[in-house]
Amino acid sequence: MALLTVMRGLPLAYKPDMQEDKDRSSMRPDTVTASLDILARMMGTVSFDPGRFEDELNGDHLLATELADYLVRKGIPFREAHGIVGDLVAKCAGKGCSLGELPLREYTRRSSGVLEGRVVAS
Repeated sequence: MALLTVMRGLPLAYKPDMQEDKDRSSMRPDTVTASLDILARMMGTVSFDPGRFEDELNGDHLLATELADYLVRKGIPFREAHGIVGDLVAKCAGKGCSLGELPLREYTRRSSGVLEGRVVAS
């Protein structure tokens, strides 16, 4: 997959990016075998906290990337959208609330200045 991703991103002419294909195509069977051995040993000792998974799934901070994507579709560069969403998540953490519990005015206050070409101070 890595090689296909590199190839997909190339223009019509050869680029130095093709140096990346040497590493992937020369992966030897002993490397794969050693990696699988390590994975098998790790899986024998790993443990998971189902309660933690449940808490994370019930929280809405997983939706933060969706919110950033929404802002990007509205014309905000991803770097700025990421900052806006990070501020909102931090505000939620400070208040002990979820993104869904923040009032709409918080969202518009954080993003409207960027949409108008100016950054809104927190």
